[in-house]
Amino acid sequence: MVAADRRWLALAAREAQIVGINANLRSGDGNSSDAGESLTSGAPTRRCSGLRDRRGPNFDDLEIQTLVGFVHFTTTVRGSPKAMARASVSRPTTR
Repeated sequence: MVAADRRWLALAAREAQIVGINANLRSGDGNSSDAGESLTSGAPTRRCSGLRDRRGPNFDDLEIQTLVGFVHFTTTVRGSPKAMARASVSRPTTR
């Protein structure tokens, strides 16, 4: 079950065995402000906290699924920001 808002999160916490916590793509646009806000570092933490609060003592039995949209391996700390910036630049599409 994918929990997109508080109502679905509550249902997922109560009924599901696996809950997906991913970007908000309701608009169909991965570049929307909703999608961006749902990918901030605090968003998954808030959703997991909400699940934990609603699931109670059975939280440890819940499997959480998420999409990892960017992984970069480097030998230098300075290489990561540059690689992330290159990967996140929007490129115009041609038709």
